[in-house]
Amino acid sequence: MMTVIHHFSCIVLPFSWLAASHVAVMAQFGCMPDIPIIIDDGGSADSDLVEHLDRTMGLKPPLEHVSDGAPGRPSANDIFTSPIKILKQMDQVSEINGCLGIGSFSTVYCCVINDRQVAVKLVAGDTNTREVEVMRGQNHPNLVSLLDVIAGPPSALVLELCAGGNMLTFIHFHGTRPILERMSLQTRLVVAYDVGVGLGYLHAQGFIHRDVKSGNIFLSEVVAEGADTLCVAKLGDLGFARPLDVTMTRAIGSVRNMAPEVLTTDTYSISADIYSMALFCYELCSLCVPYYTASKRNDAMLAMAILQGSRPSLEELPAQDPLSVPMAELLKQCWAEDPDVRLSISDFVSKLTNDFGVSR
Repeated sequence: MMTVIHHFSCIVLPFSWLAASHVAVMAQFGCMPDIPIIIDDGGSADSDLVEHLDRTMGLKPPLEHVSDGAPGRPSANDIFTSPIKILKQMDQVSEINGCLGIGSFSTVYCCVINDRQVAVKLVAGDTNTREVEVMRGQNHPNLVSLLDVIAGPPSALVLELCAGGNMLTFIHFHGTRPILERMSLQTRLVVAYDVGVGLGYLHAQGFIHRDVKSGNIFLSEVVAEGADTLCVAKLGDLGFARPLDVTMTRAIGSVRNMAPEVLTTDTYSISADIYSMALFCYELCSLCVPYYTASKRNDAMLAMAILQGSRPSLEELPAQDPLSVPMAELLKQCWAEDPDVRLSISDFVSKLTNDFGVSR
């Protein structure tokens, strides 16, 4: 089969952050308080977020498309060094339309399969096994759908393509940010409502997501420049999702949106997703990256700040919007230190409907 390749610039999504130990956060990073910390671990959530925002905001040029790679049998590492080679060898793929994202364990490309635009997620090794197991059992309009699995190695997940891209880029990219700036909080919060409904379904199925953030929330359609409403939003990337009846991994996910108990224990539950949901709501309402300051770009310092009770500044919520006051109270409850104080996701969605007038 002939594969058509269209070359686009690559948008890099934030990587996930993993900690090595829970004994003490500073010990995790091999440093002591009041000593400057330099992390060189091949990419952290915050450094990659800064890199992503710098590129999407035009402060740095976009990354170039990766090479086609050398001929031969693909290896797991090829998903990063030569993904085009892998995609060209897949009989199902008829067109390759550009890179959608690069993560710690995968790369994602827009492709055409059976005359349909899809997202093809190339996964290193067998790290997709759990994600496939979780996704195959889910069917909800607010979760990104798994359409097929292409056997490897390397293997690939064929996913529903969300043409509007992820909310990280939509909120912070200079081309789409004005759309949100013109909207009231009530209008913006329909995205949080959609994600809350999808997350509630996932929780009801007995799973915790563990990586709720703007980079994993997708818009189903392209939003026009003059739009006064937002299309359906979907929660994606279930690579870290786990059944609730298993022992969890400490410090899994993205530190910027990570609940305090996730940093220190392996007994956390779905309330950790509520904490992460609150951080996303803050980002959606304030249009600010949580903790996006020079002093808190470092993962270790940010983790310490979170454990010491630091939260994003509520003063960044738009003062002119009457919903900012009740939103501040909702955020404080949902990102509370004590997981038992936080709302359930169903109560969170109910509050959006009853107190904020948000629904579909």
